[in-house]
Formats: sequence, structure tokens, C-alpha cells
Amino acid sequence: MKKKSLILLLVIILLFTIGITSFIYSSYKVFDVKTLMVDVTVREENKTLGFNVDTDAIHFGELPRNTGGGRTIHINNTYGKEAFIVIKMRGEMSEWITITPNNFVLEPDERRDITFKIEIPKNASIGNHTGFVNIQFLRN
Repeated sequence: MKKKSLILLLVIILLFTIGITSFIYSSYKVFDVKTLMVDVTVREENKTLGFNVDTDAIHFGELPRNTGGGRTIHINNTYGKEAFIVIKMRGEMSEWITITPNNFVLEPDERRDITFKIEIPKNASIGNHTGFVNIQFLRN
């Protein structure tokens, strides 16, 4: 019984150590994350387009099914150190959007334009669709 208890205790300590190490590493590696909302309103075909040029999020406006659009944002590295940029989409629209460039190095005081292109599928439901983009600044 003592041997089983000792093995169980060692396994718990090992798992705890791995968890703490992972947490510390990820906290050290990622030094900033910016999150932006992304949205589009899918309209019926043969309807007019709508534009939303507000800068509080990435708004694609109103688009019919089976069409596309694009938006560009600017990323600045104001941290005084080189950053590896990773951009990830989350939400129901994530498969509709391509991001270029992605996974790149941004030097201190460098600015880069990032293009988000959306392709609305033929079978997309009419109405509002939302998601989020996470822009991670990682130590390189």
C-alpha cells in the first residue's frame, strides 16, 4: 500500500511540476495579446452592399453569399524588442477568412500591414456573423 501511495504522490508531483513549468513558459514567451472583434452581415444575393469603415473592429460590412471582401489593419511593434507575430482567428467565421502575412518577425518600431480577406460560402446563413482575432506578440 505504501508503494502505491508513493507512486501516486510522485505522479501528482510530476504533473504539478509540468503544469507550473508550462504556465511559466507561456507567460514568459507571450508578452502581449491584442484581441479584435470581426464581423460581417450576410445578405441575400442581388442586394446592395453595405460598408462599415469604423476602426473599433474588423468590420466587413454587408456582403451577399458567394462573394468576398477585404480589410487591412496596421500592426506596430512599440515594445523595443523583436517580436514574433502569430495571428489566430476564433469563432464561426474563422474558416471564411485568410490572413496575410501571418507568423512573421516584427522588428522594434516596425509597422506591418495585415490583410484579412473573407469569402462568404454559398451556404452561409443570412444575418450577422462574428468572431475574434488574437494577435500574439511572442519573444523570438
